[in-house]
Amino acid sequence: MASLNEGTLAEVDKERQLLFLVEDGVTKYAINASTGDDRTYVEPDMNTPGVMLRGTSITPVGTFKTNRERPDSWWNGDLGQTYRPKYFIGGLAIRCSCGLPALPARPGCGRLTPEAMSMLWEFELM
Repeated sequence: MASLNEGTLAEVDKERQLLFLVEDGVTKYAINASTGDDRTYVEPDMNTPGVMLRGTSITPVGTFKTNRERPDSWWNGDLGQTYRPKYFIGGLAIRCSCGLPALPARPGCGRLTPEAMSMLWEFELM
Protein backbone atom coordinates (compact mmCIF):
# COMPACT_ATOMS: atom_id res chain seq x y z
CA MET A 1 0.00 0.00 0.00
CA ALA A 2 1.26 3.49 -0.85
CA SER A 3 2.17 5.97 1.87
CA LEU A 4 -0.34 8.70 2.72
CA ASN A 5 2.45 11.12 1.74
CA GLU A 6 2.41 9.89 -1.88
CA GLY A 7 -0.21 10.59 -4.51
CA THR A 8 -3.45 12.51 -4.08
CA LEU A 9 -5.96 12.09 -1.30
CA ALA A 10 -8.99 13.85 0.12
CA GLU A 11 -9.10 14.27 3.89
CA VAL A 12 -12.30 15.26 5.65
CA ASP A 13 -12.00 17.18 8.92
CA LYS A 14 -15.37 16.55 10.57
CA GLU A 15 -14.73 18.96 13.45
CA ARG A 16 -13.98 21.94 11.19
CA GLN A 17 -16.27 20.81 8.32
CA LEU A 18 -13.51 21.03 5.72
CA LEU A 19 -12.30 18.81 2.90
CA PHE A 20 -8.55 18.98 2.32
CA LEU A 21 -7.07 17.88 -1.00
CA VAL A 22 -3.53 16.71 -0.40
CA GLU A 23 -0.94 15.96 -3.11
CA ASP A 24 2.26 14.13 -2.11
CA GLY A 25 1.79 15.12 1.54
CA VAL A 26 1.15 18.83 0.82
CA THR A 27 -2.30 20.40 1.28
CA LYS A 28 -3.26 22.05 -2.03
CA TYR A 29 -6.90 22.97 -1.35
CA ALA A 30 -9.18 23.44 1.68
CA ILE A 31 -12.87 23.37 0.77
CA ASN A 32 -15.96 23.98 2.93
CA ALA A 33 -17.84 20.74 3.46
CA SER A 34 -20.72 19.30 5.46
CA THR A 35 -20.52 15.82 7.00
CA GLY A 36 -23.01 13.54 8.74
CA ASP A 37 -24.65 14.72 11.97
CA ASP A 38 -24.68 11.25 13.65
CA ARG A 39 -28.48 11.24 13.96
CA THR A 40 -30.80 8.45 12.90
CA TYR A 41 -33.16 9.19 10.03
CA VAL A 42 -36.24 7.79 8.35
CA GLU A 43 -36.79 9.33 4.92
CA PRO A 44 -38.81 8.41 1.84
CA ASP A 45 -36.80 6.73 -0.93
CA MET A 46 -36.99 9.30 -3.73
CA ASN A 47 -36.63 6.55 -6.37
CA THR A 48 -39.00 3.94 -4.92
CA PRO A 49 -42.45 5.28 -3.95
CA GLY A 50 -43.73 3.91 -0.65
CA VAL A 51 -40.32 2.72 0.57
CA MET A 52 -38.72 4.36 3.59
CA LEU A 53 -34.96 4.52 4.10
CA ARG A 54 -33.59 4.19 7.63
CA GLY A 55 -30.06 4.78 8.78
CA THR A 56 -27.63 6.77 10.88
CA SER A 57 -25.94 9.83 9.42
CA ILE A 58 -22.34 8.89 10.17
CA THR A 59 -19.38 10.02 8.11
CA PRO A 60 -16.97 7.14 8.70
CA VAL A 61 -13.39 7.53 9.90
CA GLY A 62 -10.67 5.71 8.00
CA THR A 63 -8.84 5.50 4.70
CA PHE A 64 -10.97 4.68 1.66
CA LYS A 65 -10.66 4.61 -2.13
CA THR A 66 -13.19 5.97 -4.58
CA ASN A 67 -14.89 2.86 -5.95
CA ARG A 68 -17.39 4.38 -8.38
CA GLU A 69 -18.36 7.75 -9.79
CA ARG A 70 -21.24 9.39 -11.59
CA PRO A 71 -19.87 12.18 -13.82
CA ASP A 72 -23.15 13.41 -15.27
CA SER A 73 -24.91 16.46 -13.90
CA TRP A 74 -27.76 16.55 -11.36
CA TRP A 75 -29.76 13.36 -10.84
CA ASN A 76 -32.17 11.98 -8.27
CA GLY A 77 -30.45 9.82 -5.66
CA ASP A 78 -32.37 7.79 -3.09
CA LEU A 79 -32.33 10.69 -0.58
CA GLY A 80 -32.78 13.53 -3.08
CA GLN A 81 -30.89 15.39 -5.77
CA THR A 82 -27.14 14.94 -6.01
CA TYR A 83 -24.43 16.20 -8.33
CA ARG A 84 -21.46 14.25 -9.74
CA PRO A 85 -20.73 12.01 -6.71
CA LYS A 86 -17.52 10.08 -6.07
CA TYR A 87 -18.50 7.09 -3.92
CA PHE A 88 -16.20 5.50 -1.36
CA ILE A 89 -18.43 3.15 0.70
CA GLY A 90 -21.80 1.90 -0.58
CA GLY A 91 -23.99 4.98 -1.01
CA LEU A 92 -21.56 7.31 0.82
CA ALA A 93 -19.75 9.78 -1.40
CA ILE A 94 -17.96 13.06 -1.73
CA ARG A 95 -20.79 14.80 -3.54
CA CYS A 96 -22.84 17.91 -3.98
CA SER A 97 -26.42 18.43 -2.96
CA CYS A 98 -28.82 21.34 -2.86
CA GLY A 99 -27.53 23.75 -0.24
CA LEU A 100 -24.43 23.42 1.93
CA PRO A 101 -24.94 24.01 5.63
CA ALA A 102 -21.92 25.19 7.65
CA LEU A 103 -22.46 22.37 10.13
CA PRO A 104 -22.91 18.61 10.11
CA ALA A 105 -26.16 17.59 8.44
CA ARG A 106 -27.42 14.20 7.37
CA PRO A 107 -26.66 11.95 5.56
CA GLY A 108 -23.08 10.81 6.19
CA CYS A 109 -21.57 11.95 2.91
CA GLY A 110 -19.00 14.70 2.53
CA ARG A 111 -21.09 17.38 0.83
CA LEU A 112 -19.58 20.20 -1.23
CA THR A 113 -20.92 23.12 -3.29
CA PRO A 114 -21.59 22.52 -7.01
CA GLU A 115 -18.58 24.70 -7.87
CA ALA A 116 -16.24 22.70 -5.61
CA MET A 117 -17.54 19.39 -6.97
CA SER A 118 -17.04 20.62 -10.54
CA MET A 119 -13.45 21.63 -9.64
CA LEU A 120 -12.75 18.09 -8.37
CA TRP A 121 -13.87 16.71 -11.73
CA GLU A 122 -12.25 19.38 -13.93
CA PHE A 123 -8.81 19.00 -12.35
CA GLU A 124 -9.16 15.23 -11.70
CA LEU A 125 -8.44 15.75 -8.01
CA MET A 126 -10.00 12.52 -6.73
